[in-house]
Amino acid sequence: MVAQRTPKTTGTNGDEWLTPREVAEYLRTGVDLIYDACATGGLKHVKLGHRTIRVRRAWVDAWTEDKATESRNPHDSES
Repeated sequence: MVAQRTPKTTGTNGDEWLTPREVAEYLRTGVDLIYDACATGGLKHVKLGHRTIRVRRAWVDAWTEDKATESRNPHDSES
């Protein structure tokens, strides 16, 4: 018998806890980028034990918004 995985949601989507692999899938990027972002302090996360990391979806969204703001094209404001 195969154990079924239950959803990790606790209410709204922002409260959902994700693994680094799930964050990478959500952003459609490599998992190494997520680990690097956690290691450099760019992506807020919780470390549970030696090798377990969890990230709230809201933190991922805030981090990507911050990255989008940083990488704006300087020509956008010349209108």
